[in-house]
Formats: sequence, structure tokens, C-alpha cells
Amino acid sequence: MPDQCQTPPAASITVLLVDDEPIVLDATKAYLTSGYGFLVDTACSGKEALACIAEKRYDAVILDYELEGMSGLELMQAIREQGYDGPIIIFTGRGREEVVIRAYDLGADGYVQKGGDIRSQFAELVHKTLTVIERRRAKDAHKKIVAEYQALYEHAPIAYFSLSPGGIITRCNKKAEILLGKGCRELTGSYFPDLFAGIPGEKERVLSLLMAACEHQEIEGEEFCILLPDGAQITVSVSVSVARDTTGTVSLIHAVLIDLTDQKARERHHAEQHRFLERLIETIPGPVFFKDKNGRYTGCNAAFESYIGLSKEKIIGTTVHDLWPAPLAVIYDAKDKELFENPGIQQYESQVAHADGSLHDVVFYKATIPDEKGEPDGIVGVILDITTRKQAERRLYEANRQLHLLTEVTRHDILNNVNAMQLFLDLVKIKSDTAHIGEELDALDRLIARIQADIEFTRVYQDLGSHLPRWQRLADCVAECTIPDHIHFVIA
Repeated sequence: MPDQCQTPPAASITVLLVDDEPIVLDATKAYLTSGYGFLVDTACSGKEALACIAEKRYDAVILDYELEGMSGLELMQAIREQGYDGPIIIFTGRGREEVVIRAYDLGADGYVQKGGDIRSQFAELVHKTLTVIERRRAKDAHKKIVAEYQALYEHAPIAYFSLSPGGIITRCNKKAEILLGKGCRELTGSYFPDLFAGIPGEKERVLSLLMAACEHQEIEGEEFCILLPDGAQITVSVSVSVARDTTGTVSLIHAVLIDLTDQKARERHHAEQHRFLERLIETIPGPVFFKDKNGRYTGCNAAFESYIGLSKEKIIGTTVHDLWPAPLAVIYDAKDKELFENPGIQQYESQVAHADGSLHDVVFYKATIPDEKGEPDGIVGVILDITTRKQAERRLYEANRQLHLLTEVTRHDILNNVNAMQLFLDLVKIKSDTAHIGEELDALDRLIARIQADIEFTRVYQDLGSHLPRWQRLADCVAECTIPDHIHFVIA
């Protein structure tokens, strides 16, 4: 028996063995199975062999040349007609040259003659079987690769061209037809650079490109314009590679065209939008800034540069801790983190160190910038300077405070004098004959009462406008109001 270690490749090989002599069939099966590890099925007739092939896929079929009721060659022909395209090996004792030629003509993949040394005979059979199986598998793999390449070539979303060394189109795919608006028959045989002739200078550029590729230069992603038969102009990316024969001579040129027209249109649209937004932001009189999700400034407008006294180049890439004093930076940083945790819009009052070195009162209006998933990816902010308003509020408050003090002091002094007048008036009433001066004294009393009422009214009036507006309960306001007697409301 042969050494087992010599036959590991045969361990997974399935074979159909066909012979009309059962003893020979069983002996051959036992030898191939135990000696070489083949997985062997047997058939004693052509009919049985065809039935086995119809039910199971075999790596190879080994059959005798002479069978009862049907020759091996006739069976081989029937097997092929049934659709089996695997290797078929004739294993027979007949060795005439015409038999071998006839077997190969009918599609045999191998021929092994019985007789002689058994071990050498079966070693040759196994070797022949493994060889033809490997060859068939390689052939099938090559067919598969060719089919896949063909499918890729024909149905790829990019245009493929095969060119002769002289630049003549020898083949193209369907995408090339769609892209250029011409049929493959029309394109085949034409000069590839002529496709670009409608745009001045482009044909010459393409020709230079092909020459450079033939000179071992890598050509990938060069942009060109093509004028189509309908007058439309498209932009394409051109890549070129070459195939060489064993002598290094260019035998074939491959050209790939990718349509960039829509992409270029989108790029122009985005660029126009970007320019519009940049111009819009620059025309905003208030300082505008942008930050990424790490808190670094990514952009700003001219008003922001002027406001803080730094150029855009010195601002971009920095953080609040790089630009602002520590107390302010801490506030800004905390507010940014709060906004990222609660995406949306944020507004708050704070201060900013102005370019002139002073602290300005401001209101920050900020909002998160979402990414394509809707997650916050940055911040856009606008600064509204309210320093002038705050100064006006402080001046108004101070003026009201001084007026309040003046009114309070003046009212106090006047009331003191009124009290003294009342005291003296009472003394006059006591010491004098009131019969003659009663009317005058009564009039004087009324005047004093009116003065008191007017002064009391100033107590209410002095507080008007000194507080920030707020909602009031009407019932409480009416209940707490004290209206002097001499003031009357007239409804027209």
C-alpha cells in the first residue's frame, strides 16, 4: 500500500468510479479509499452512472473504456449532454492510440492505462485525477473571475475605456455610453482624445496625459471638461493606467472617467452659500463668534475682532481661558458647558473686556450648532453691548435718588413750618375775638390743609419711575393709594 502521508490533497476528493466488473470496481474503490483517502461512489453501468451524476456533484468521474451495453466513450458523451462539466478520466486496459485520440476528442480530461505495477498504476491514476481536478478548479476560478470582472466592467457606475497603445478606443462599458450620449459601436474605433475636442485645450491635455501614463507616470483623478453632442458640458475625473507585455512595451491602456458634474454643481452651490453667510455675518454690526465642541474659537466677524482688539488669526484656535481674564473666562466656560448639556438657545448678561481696556456690560445670545446626527457640534454667539443703557440706568437711578432726598428734606421742612403756623393760629384763636376774624382764620385753615395735602402727594409722586416695571395687583394698588381731597377724576 502507498504511504498515507503522500496523499493529503485527496482526502476531500469525491469520485464516481464506473466499471461493469464488480470485483474490479470494489477492489479499485478499496484501493483509492484506503490508500489515498478518496471518497468513492461506484456504478456498474452507464445508466446507474448517469443516475448518480444527476443526484450528486462529483469532483471527477473515472470510467472504464468498455462497459456492458454502452462504451465508455458513449457514456462520456451522455454525461456531457446531461450537463456534467467536471473532469472525466478514462481508466482502461485498452491503449491503442486511436482510442486515446477518440477519448480526448469527446471531451476526456485524462487517460490512464491499466496494467503493469499496481502501485505505479494507481499512483498515476491518483496523480492524473488530482491534476485534472486542480486544473479544472483553476479554470472554473478563472471563469468566475472573468465573469465577475465582466459584470463589474459592464455595470460599474463609472465609465471604462480600453484603448490601443495609439489611443484608439477598443472597448467601453454601458456607463461610458450613458455618460457621453453615444453608443458603444460609435465610440469603438474612435480616437479617445477627440472626446475632449469640444473644449479648447482639453484634447491636448488628454493626449499629454496618455503619453505620461505610457512613460510610467501615475495618472489619477485629473479633471477635464467634455462638450456633449447635445451641447451640455460635463466635468469628469480621468485616471489612466497601462498594461505591458513581457518586453515592457505598452499593450493596452485603461482609462476611467468619473462624472463630477453634479458634485461640482453642489460644490459651487455650497461655496455660494458659504460666501453669502460669510458676507451676512460680516455685515452684522454686533460681534459674532463661533466655537467647536471643545470650546475653541473657529471663526468670528470683523466686529468681534474690533471689539476685543485681536485679529482673527490670533483668535481662531484659542479658548476663553486664552482670551479673557480669569473671572470672566470661568463664567463663559461654565455657560458654554451648560449650553452643550442643554442644547438650544441661551441668553445671559455678563461683562466683556473691551479693546480699550474697560469692562463693557453685554448680553450674550448663543445657540448650539447641530451636526448631521442632530448632536451639538459647536456654538454660535452674538454679543449685544448694553454699556450705554446700563450707564443711563445708573444715571437715572442716581438722579431719582437725589430727587427723592431733596423732596424728603423739603417736605420735612415745609411740614415743620406748617405745624408752627397751625400752632400760632390756634394761639390767635384763643387770645383774640374770633367773631371778627373767624372767616379769615377758617380760610387760613383751609390753605394749611391744602398745603399739607400737596406735600403728602409728593410722597407718592417721588417714587414714580424709580423702580423697574413690574406687574401690580389692581386691587392692592387702589386700596393702598391715598388721593388728596382736592384731586377729582372727571370721566368725559
